[in-house]
Amino acid sequence: LSGVAKGLGIFGAAAIAGFGAATKASMDFDKEMSNVHAAIYGSADDTAEALGTLRIAALTSGAAFGYSARDSAAAVNELIRAGRSASDVVGGELKASLAMAAADNMDLAQATSIMAAQMTVFASSGATAASVADTLAAGAGVAQGGISELGEALKYVGANAAASGMD
Repeated sequence: LSGVAKGLGIFGAAAIAGFGAATKASMDFDKEMSNVHAAIYGSADDTAEALGTLRIAALTSGAAFGYSARDSAAAVNELIRAGRSASDVVGGELKASLAMAAADNMDLAQATSIMAAQMTVFASSGATAASVADTLAAGAGVAQGGISELGEALKYVGANAAASGMD
């Protein structure tokens, strides 16, 4: 009987630890979504509908690429802080950032920052998030380095390239 009691005690402790981890993950996600709300505060996207759409996108998008909901919410925040609209984020920019990060095995925050910067630079030429991600991946595939190095280079020349009409 003492063995059963000990087993139940271990099971109970494991269940409590699992619940605690789930609670922490939920709190971390909610904190990131609070950051998103702060970033859109006062903008045209400052509506319950837009925030709800961003929340659902963050909850559902990351798992397909191996990222947590908190990581996806942080990526949403990065895109919003870079001036991207909620419709841009859910319309493909979040998924393109996730795919790009996964494809090059890079940090999601870095991939999102690169995506946001390039979408801002090349948006006037009609670039889509998918085309930016594909172009960066293809460019990194034929160049020395990866997407992060190409993104760093574009940080310095991208605005001039866009201003001179390059797509």
